[in-house]
Amino acid sequence: MIRTILVEEFELDLGPEELDADADFVSEYEADSLAIIQVLARIERELGCSLSKEQLGEVVTLRGVTELFARARSGAAGHD
Repeated sequence: MIRTILVEEFELDLGPEELDADADFVSEYEADSLAIIQVLARIERELGCSLSKEQLGEVVTLRGVTELFARARSGAAGHD
């Protein structure tokens, strides 16, 4: 689901499975801060969890987003 959201919100000409988990959103996919915020808001809404402002710095790659939301869903977000 997160891959699909990224492709749609960043308006990429890639399939979700083609995303590089370690590609930087800004340099590789030319995402701006507004697009990243929209991605986060949509993921929060669709997954039913929220992030703190302090965690937003981790949102630079697909791997970072996936790990962050996995921790948030497990209730461990912000408790590293």
